[in-house]
Amino acid sequence: MIGFEMDLPYVSGDPSSLFLYGSRREGLLPSFHLVARWRWFVFHALILIALFVLAFVSGVNKVFSRDFFSIIQTYMYVQRHSLGESDGNDIATAAIKAMVKSGPNAKFAEVLDAETVTEFNRMARTGEAAGVGLYLRPIELGASQFFYVIGVVEGSPAQRAGMIVGDILTRVNDKSVLIDQSPGLRGRIGTQVKLSIVRQGINLNIAVERDLVKSSNVTFKRIKDRNGGYYINIRSFLEEDAAKDLKNVLVAHKPKKLILDLRDNPGGFIEQAVEAADLFVKEGKLLSLENRKGQVLKTYSAQAGSYDYEGDIVILVNKYTSSAAEILVAALKGRRGVTVVGDVTYGKGVSNTQVDLANGSRLVIPTAIWHDPSGRQISFDGIEPDIRVQDTRFSIPSFTLIPKASSASGRIDISAYDTYDQTPEYLVVASKIYNAVRQEDRILAKGEQILE
Repeated sequence: MIGFEMDLPYVSGDPSSLFLYGSRREGLLPSFHLVARWRWFVFHALILIALFVLAFVSGVNKVFSRDFFSIIQTYMYVQRHSLGESDGNDIATAAIKAMVKSGPNAKFAEVLDAETVTEFNRMARTGEAAGVGLYLRPIELGASQFFYVIGVVEGSPAQRAGMIVGDILTRVNDKSVLIDQSPGLRGRIGTQVKLSIVRQGINLNIAVERDLVKSSNVTFKRIKDRNGGYYINIRSFLEEDAAKDLKNVLVAHKPKKLILDLRDNPGGFIEQAVEAADLFVKEGKLLSLENRKGQVLKTYSAQAGSYDYEGDIVILVNKYTSSAAEILVAALKGRRGVTVVGDVTYGKGVSNTQVDLANGSRLVIPTAIWHDPSGRQISFDGIEPDIRVQDTRFSIPSFTLIPKASSASGRIDISAYDTYDQTPEYLVVASKIYNAVRQEDRILAKGEQILE
């Protein structure tokens, strides 16, 4: 991994500067005699070194392009000539984020700031990763972004602080939450985090002290009135013993029929999803990873002689079933022909590469894509269920935008709404006829019906 940053003077009055900057019109660049000769040599030396390094890593044709030099030109001109002080790190971070979010895989890529990277590294080094114990579902309306609480871990800091299912998380430590980034709930043990929520139209601020959260990724129960049928929910594959916990349940209870609930499962470790799939498949390819050129980088197959569950299976999914969870669905659908019930999955069958940048931030970008046993891409379109059923478990508010001008003039009666957020021009509201009580689970009911 190679990274560098430059804070170099402008150079003009020389033909080579035309190659770098493209134009000297309108007095954009100072004349050559105003720039000290030593700075001129340092500038060109560093540029050449950087170009040779990038040429080696990325290919000459890609480096020596107008677009590449335009980025450098813009950065340096803003630094030198824009009104007011410009922080070079802020400019670079904004440019990096814009580049990452402009590509075809924008929804899978992100840039972590230096502070977040430092905290992640500390937690990885010490093994201390404290949280609050919430399961969240994203909500987005225009520029406003929230998280809906769909679960609170039993005995967790969030439960002790009074958080409940149906709360709408709008801010963390007085900062707006961003769906494509971590909401900032994790941190050091014993530190406090301020959660701004809306509960039944009432704005509340709740202080939660972070602690180690212990919860089982795999929960199960026997299905009533079903001969030997079990319901198993896998919350995520973020723990390294998820597949082991699943196997323990299967071996201990020997279910004859099985409902495997992967709804709202955000994924996690690919290896855990593959090990879980291996519990249900005797032989054959489970998954393959290919780069952008279609070259196979890795193939996962079922291991002969391992435990194999042979009973009937129904898998429950929704649009938040993502990443490693989709890998398990695709493998069982392709190898076992299991019935999948629910909604189209999220569509994140990609492998991300993490690159630490020179300014301390971290680039996370997809560089390879997963294929199911039949060779179909898992990503982008998601996995189509065999039977489509709407997820009705949670009554999430239906948000709308109301212009502030209409509210102020009385053209719209704002008293009929609860206000969740606001922008300079709009109020983000939802009808007061909103019940956060858990609703009928139609997807689960359909799964049980299939197993009869």
